[in-house]
Amino acid sequence: MSNTFDLEQLERYLYGQLNAEESTLLERELEQNPELKTDLEILKLSSKGAEASGWKELIKATQKEYLQDRSESKTPFQVRTGKNITLWMSRIAASFALILVGAFAVLFLSTNPSSLESEFDLRYSTPVLRAGENSLSMMEQAYREGNYSEVLNLGENSAGLEPKGKFLLAMSSLELNQPENATSLLLEIEESNSKLNQNAFSDEIDYYLAKTYLDEGDFDNAQIRIEKILDDQQHTYHKNVSKLMLWKLKILKMKS
Repeated sequence: MSNTFDLEQLERYLYGQLNAEESTLLERELEQNPELKTDLEILKLSSKGAEASGWKELIKATQKEYLQDRSESKTPFQVRTGKNITLWMSRIAASFALILVGAFAVLFLSTNPSSLESEFDLRYSTPVLRAGENSLSMMEQAYREGNYSEVLNLGENSAGLEPKGKFLLAMSSLELNQPENATSLLLEIEESNSKLNQNAFSDEIDYYLAKTYLDEGDFDNAQIRIEKILDDQQHTYHKNVSKLMLWKLKILKMKS
């Protein structure tokens, strides 16, 4: 949890109860704080689970029963009141257990490959060249224009391409819904990096391989890549993945 924002503020944000300034500050913090983002995602699921479990009604019912029991007692502060409080609190605790059950049920039912793939929403953008640098290659130009088929045509003989060219081919394949080709090209770059002791596009390879493996239904290898990114706080894409993604991935493995 963030030192700046607590659970109550997250809940108020979720229900649109923060003012504009508070919402803006929280959204900025969410962009920089992956743990806070995960907390918010879990809170959303818990809210849905709570509604599914009907816990609010259960708590109200137990409160009403407790208060009625107290009003009927001639000595409300006698020893049995403590027993009643314990009973009441145990029922409240049971209702919160239903929240967790409901939240997991919502998560389990709503998680599918498409929903998880949509969380890998970062598209690779070619760097903008500064004045004085060489013009974009034909492949780079085609990629920047969104002409992904032309990129594949221009790089048809990928054997002689440098890592940058192969990476553009991989990204174009991904855009054209050809995850197998993208995976093969990314692994080629990774193998070349290992042989030559280089790290060309190493962080990008982790992130986009997680996506391509997910597209292919290879959940084990997708999990390996996500865990690698999460474990490295200096990773370029560390803030773009979350533990919740891993939970969803494990659910997909259970379903497969």
